[in-house]
Amino acid sequence: MLLPQVLGKTMVRLTGVAGSTSTSSTLAWVAPPRDGTIPQHAVYVGHEEGGGSDGGPVWCRGKWHNIWIPGELGLDRKCAIAFLGMVLRVDDYDLLVSLGGAARVEWVAWDKHMAKPDKSVMSPDQLVVMAYDGVNGTIHTGNLGVSHSSRTANLFDKINNISFESSKVLVLVEIEPTRYTLTDIQLDTMLDSTKYSSVILSKVILANDHGRDLTIAEEVHYEIKEKQYFGRAQGTITALPAVVYPPDNSDPLEILWGTDIELDKVDSAYLKADLPNGVGINASVIGKLRHYEAPYFGTIRAYYDDGLSRTWGINSFHSHNVIVTVIAQYSSPFFLHNGTALPGTESTSRLLYELTTTTTTTTTTTTTTTTTTPPPTTTTITTTQTPQPSTVADDGESSMESSPKIGSLSRDATYKPSHFGSSEDAQGSNPPYLVDPLKPSSAEQMSASQRVLLATASVLSLCFKYYCYRLE
Repeated sequence: MLLPQVLGKTMVRLTGVAGSTSTSSTLAWVAPPRDGTIPQHAVYVGHEEGGGSDGGPVWCRGKWHNIWIPGELGLDRKCAIAFLGMVLRVDDYDLLVSLGGAARVEWVAWDKHMAKPDKSVMSPDQLVVMAYDGVNGTIHTGNLGVSHSSRTANLFDKINNISFESSKVLVLVEIEPTRYTLTDIQLDTMLDSTKYSSVILSKVILANDHGRDLTIAEEVHYEIKEKQYFGRAQGTITALPAVVYPPDNSDPLEILWGTDIELDKVDSAYLKADLPNGVGINASVIGKLRHYEAPYFGTIRAYYDDGLSRTWGINSFHSHNVIVTVIAQYSSPFFLHNGTALPGTESTSRLLYELTTTTTTTTTTTTTTTTTTPPPTTTTITTTQTPQPSTVADDGESSMESSPKIGSLSRDATYKPSHFGSSEDAQGSNPPYLVDPLKPSSAEQMSASQRVLLATASVLSLCFKYYCYRLE
């Protein structure tokens, strides 16, 4: 069986469903140091959580006839293993180590009538097991065959220095987390690096071959890419959901651990130019890409299904690629028939987008700068016509230019409702019971002196009629 090995380290294999196996991300079999010391985070033999750092024996695997068999490391720095009724002490061994102290292991009870638990730690030829004597507190280390037919375990009685079998043991099982959080990020500014480069996001040729001077415009779409990476730390599981809390206290980032974070967005811009007939121009959308990378220190916390969590420190690598500015670049205008440049012209550019960021942060806060040019009514040609000047009426009142309709009401200047018409219209067309509200009476049109004379004449007329009546 081929196993991943790096510098004397072999990642532990774990049992799976239906005879399958998987590779642990937190446990490894590590070759012992030459000076005979115990590696940091070696898994000690114990009852709770697979053992504590109490200075007792640690788990090892010894190689006997090309078979790796689990056992415990004795004071003589030999791996003591129980197998086939014998106690073997071998010099060729590896030690079980929790990488970075990240592993969480537990003991799961098993007997010969049960299926072997998933995620059991393999040597890889045998399972790591033990039996616990609750009467005197003695721990018996041992091993159990991986196959379904193996129903008894080999155990080591250290007190009597004998090997015995048991069909009821505890199996060492790794508990994998369900998610991570990364906090307390400290970037190593002494080893960081920042580089800039240009990238063409979109380009188009604006050409005027319409027989007259025109404003040529075209809408283009471009993608603003951003990518971040926080490394793959020792003792962590790749692609596990994680939340990263940047050092500048900006919004947390939800990522899949050990993979790139891509935060892309699509934007658009109108590229336009005033061109004489027979002239073209090259228009490009160009982004300025910033690449930042630095080692960092941080604290990672692993969360488990049972609500427990554990933390440890990591050293890893961070990189961040982001487009910080986007400009519209226009070349010098050129003749379409031969490609030569127009005399006295030069290239121009305008800003479309700008990103605001702190130099050494792991996340960015963006602000966009958009152009104030409104979108043209067509994506190919935009023409501008001068409106006709408004006319002036003969009576000194200026007419107002307006749309021909507002809603469903006509705005014809010659239209008037019937009751707003002239006196002739009121007499000829209006019904007799309608009174023109805008037509004043004859009495309202007289001055005060005229009203006095009219009253006097009325009195004299009455007196004259009375006098004539008496004479009759």
